[in-house]
Amino acid sequence: MGRYGDNAPVGHTCPDINEAQSIASNIKETIDASLGVFEDTKTYCDDLVKQLELLRSENSKLRDWGNEYYEMYEKLRHNINFVLFLNMKFIDILNIFNQGWTYEK
Repeated sequence: MGRYGDNAPVGHTCPDINEAQSIASNIKETIDASLGVFEDTKTYCDDLVKQLELLRSENSKLRDWGNEYYEMYEKLRHNINFVLFLNMKFIDILNIFNQGWTYEK
């Protein structure tokens, strides 16, 4: 489920990141159970978990950025529609004048 008002074209990656972190943690626990023989691999697992957390943060920033631009687009679209409406009304007024309506003081 997305955040309120989220217009991102892709789903949230947090569940995927959580799953990857869980896998890395499970690998680390398995290595711990093996009497610490694979110390470098444990470090790599820790690094992987940290990198995934950075990815989560960057994804959130990207999603926020996209939503900000979507909101600007919506405002601009509304303004364009309003200008088009005013333009049609102006044309209606010109047509009234062209049909012989005159203003008298």
